[in-house]
Amino acid sequence: MFASIVMGCDPGPGTQPRGDAHLTGSFDASAVSLNDIVWKFRAEREIGGSPAFRADTLYVASADGTLRAHRSQDGQPLWEVDLGAPSYGGANATAKRLLVGTDDGVVAVGYDGRTQWTYRTSAPVDAGVVVADSIAYFGSRDGTIWAVDAVGGSLIWKATTAGPIDSACALISGGVVCGGQDGYVWLLDRQTGETKWSWSPRAAIRGLTVDGDSIFVAAGSRIVALAHAEPKVRWQFDAGAPIGTPPSVIAGTVLVGAGDGEVVAVSASDGANRWRFTAGSPAKGAITGSGGVIYVPTMTAGVVALTSDGKKAWTFRTDGPVAAGPIAVGSRLYVADLAGSIYAIE
Repeated sequence: MFASIVMGCDPGPGTQPRGDAHLTGSFDASAVSLNDIVWKFRAEREIGGSPAFRADTLYVASADGTLRAHRSQDGQPLWEVDLGAPSYGGANATAKRLLVGTDDGVVAVGYDGRTQWTYRTSAPVDAGVVVADSIAYFGSRDGTIWAVDAVGGSLIWKATTAGPIDSACALISGGVVCGGQDGYVWLLDRQTGETKWSWSPRAAIRGLTVDGDSIFVAAGSRIVALAHAEPKVRWQFDAGAPIGTPPSVIAGTVLVGAGDGEVVAVSASDGANRWRFTAGSPAKGAITGSGGVIYVPTMTAGVVALTSDGKKAWTFRTDGPVAAGPIAVGSRLYVADLAGSIYAIE
């Protein structure tokens, strides 16, 4: 293990894999114009999730079951810990600990690199963990949605669905909303786990996000906007091809990757088509954004950056496919790829 970090005053929580607990993909940071590569670190371990950031430190979970801390200034490794199972969904950097989904459940790791607790599930936790009021919410591939005490790792409640939950859950007022391969959206009471309502688009769900009083769902080839209070369809938009990414909402625009490299942008208010961009490579991870720039992770082209009106700003080539959304902090963008490379660019 590398030397641990000496922490000063508590800087509060860090980044979540898709920007916030609503999974919008929007980061409160500057636009990244790709003036320079600040550093690159070759971990040589497949990285399928987004990095996390807190207190000038970057945290990256790998498919080999390793969680590593890097100094954000220059990429220098600080410590690494064995999670005990592969991880593909990225880490959530809360105020006191990192929470990481693995093939065996969820692991809590302190910022000193020590494992605090492990909550084991009977099937993999593929996506990220969201946290509110010291409760961690996540779904697993056995069709269960879980609420676990984020401090001590004890079960608070669990709810059974109709099939695998392989996408991240999002938080809304008083509730947690999840979807997955079972083809249902589930809205559960955040405190008890009781089902408030369920709704099916009759297609497997690629992911969802919450913005304002709407839940946006990617299912099959459609983007569907649902009301919070009841599963009422406000609008739906057919992208014309299967959607390969969870939806993001950036500056009032819903964004998805569809077909063989199409980025589709529609109005969050009414579903009207705004623009389409052909990236030339399929997007699988969540699209993210900061400062009016949109970052599209692709499977062959690296990261493609777009302006808010859908014009290409730049392309950053990576060693391997990028399967998760980049995260923006300050004036930098942090990216990890399936070849095991980690990048800081600005």
